[in-house]
Amino acid sequence: MYTRISNSLGILDCTFRDGGYYTNWTFPKDLVEDYLAAMAVLPVDVIELGLAGKGPSAGPFANVDNAKARALRFSKNTLLAVMIDAKDYLEYDGDTGSKLNRDLGQKVEGGIDIIRIAVHYRTAHKCESLVQLLLDRGYRVFLNLMQIDMADQREIQECLRFVKKIDGLEAVYVADSLGTMKPTRVKDLVGDFAEGLGADIGYHAHDNSGLAIANALCAAEAGSTWLDCTVAGMGRGAGNASTEQLLRVVTPGYSKLAEDRLQQLVVKHFNPLKEKYGWGDNLFYQIGAANGLHPTFVQEILGDRSLSGDQVFHWIKNIPANSSSFNQAILETAKQCALTVEASMTAQMEKVA
Repeated sequence: MYTRISNSLGILDCTFRDGGYYTNWTFPKDLVEDYLAAMAVLPVDVIELGLAGKGPSAGPFANVDNAKARALRFSKNTLLAVMIDAKDYLEYDGDTGSKLNRDLGQKVEGGIDIIRIAVHYRTAHKCESLVQLLLDRGYRVFLNLMQIDMADQREIQECLRFVKKIDGLEAVYVADSLGTMKPTRVKDLVGDFAEGLGADIGYHAHDNSGLAIANALCAAEAGSTWLDCTVAGMGRGAGNASTEQLLRVVTPGYSKLAEDRLQQLVVKHFNPLKEKYGWGDNLFYQIGAANGLHPTFVQEILGDRSLSGDQVFHWIKNIPANSSSFNQAILETAKQCALTVEASMTAQMEKVA
C-alpha cells in the first residue's frame, strides 16, 4: 500500500534546464512569462532556471548568472537554482574561483539561491573544494550523483563514504541519468543514501522506462525529501516526471487557479513543443534503457524524422550495450552497420522475388 508522503517534501521544477536539451536552452519570451506566472501560484519550492557557464554556443538558459536570475525572479517564497557541470571545474586548468565568478557573476540579493553540482558518482569525491568555494560565496549547494544506478554495492558504499566527508552539502540527489531504474532499485538506493547521510536526499527521474512518476513516489517513500519534475515531462531523452502529474499526487488540494494555470501552460506552449521534438516514453527509449544506453543516442536518432520505425529500431540495436556516455562516433558507426544490414536484407528479398 502507498505510504503517505511527508508534508515537508520539496518540489524542484527544472523545466528550463532539462528541457533545454531539446531547444539549446532557448525559450520564447511569452512561454517564459507564462511559465513564471504559473510557478508563482503552484506549490513548487525551487525553480532551476538552467545551467551556468556553457558559453556562446548554448542559449541564454545555459548561461544563467545572478543578474539574469534576479531579472527572472517572480516570488520571494520560491528559491532559484542553476546547475553546473563538475567537469567544467574539476578539469579546468586555471583558477576555479575566478571561473565561478565569471560564470555566476556577483552574488546578489534576489539572484541565485542554490547551485546544483552534477557529477558522475565515481568522481564525487573530487568535489569537496568546489563545494567549499560555492559555500564561501553564499550559495546553498546540492550534489547530483549522475548514473548512480550503474554502481554496485561496493561503489555505493564508497561513494557514501566520500560524500559524507563533504561538509555543507544541503542535499544529495540520486539521479536516474539513463532512465534505467526500477522501483525496487530506487527504494534501495534512496534508502542507502537517506540512512547513510546527514543531508537531505533528492531524486531525479527520467521516463525512458515509463516509470518516472512511479519511481519518484517510491523515492519519497524511501526517504527522499526532494523530487524533481518538469512541465509536460520535458527533458533530455524521454523526459522526466511531469510537474502536472507529480503535483496532483504529492500536493493534493492546491488551488483550482494554480491547476488551471499549469494546464493552460501545457496546452498553449508545451504540447506544441512536444509535438515538434517528440520527447516522452516510447518503445525506442525503453530499448535504450534496457541496453544501458545514454538517452542522447535515442534522442539523436529520433530527431531524424525521415527514418522509418524499422530503421530507428536497427540503428538503436547496433549501438553497443552499456554505452553510458554519448559519443558521436559510436552513433555514426551504429548507423552505418544498420544501413549495411538493411541493404543486405533488401538485396536478399529482391533475389527471392
